[in-house]
Amino acid sequence: KLEKALAQLSKRQREAIYLKYSEGLDYEQICELMDLQYQSVRNLISTGLQRLRENIVWVVIFFLKF
Repeated sequence: KLEKALAQLSKRQREAIYLKYSEGLDYEQICELMDLQYQSVRNLISTGLQRLRENIVWVVIFFLKF
């Protein structure tokens, strides 16, 4: 289910979230790697996590009904 939720994100959102949480990089390092401004990286991660939360909540609600 997580893979399906991740597939709903943009490529850049997935990359930023991967770098932050799988690779353990800080925002400045992600900025350098992705060639983006600090606030852009923060926005990508924030909106990406919000979309993941929304998608996962729908999955949980769906399974609770059955």
